[in-house]
Amino acid sequence: MKRSRSDVMHYSLSEFAFILLFLAAGALALLYARYAAAEQLNAEYQSRIAELTAEIDFLGELLAETQYGVVPCWRRPDGGIPAVVGTLTIHAPGSLSAERTLGGRTLAIEAADGDSRAALIRATLAELFAAELAYADQKNCYLRLVIENRTDSYAHYRDLTSIVSRGNLVVVNE
Repeated sequence: MKRSRSDVMHYSLSEFAFILLFLAAGALALLYARYAAAEQLNAEYQSRIAELTAEIDFLGELLAETQYGVVPCWRRPDGGIPAVVGTLTIHAPGSLSAERTLGGRTLAIEAADGDSRAALIRATLAELFAAELAYADQKNCYLRLVIENRTDSYAHYRDLTSIVSRGNLVVVNE
């Protein structure tokens, strides 16, 4: 059986189309593999961008805190000071207690109103928080102290806050 020239040409073209189909399928598989790798790389980059954005925000906060030269001691990189160094509790007008966060040591303060009361409170706080205050002086940072008022008078809290605030202690409400 003799084939005509057009039959041979159709047969060759069909083989060529079949080869092109396999090449297109291979190219499509290669492109899909590259697309999947690019998507995975994009996800990794997005997570890294989120981490770096959080770090930039944290460093921005630190920069804002250091704008005027003083930072809280607990934010320092060495991490030796807790966020709150202690609690000063007002039990009655002349009865106070100071508790240190590290070690849990507590000192009672019994003093009447007046200048001697302020000096006694400062001396007791200086004794109780001696290590923290020395650290704060050395590193130019401040310490945070909570004052609990268990009386009905806000005046006692206000007076105690003004006494404590002189120095490297800052009163916080938690």
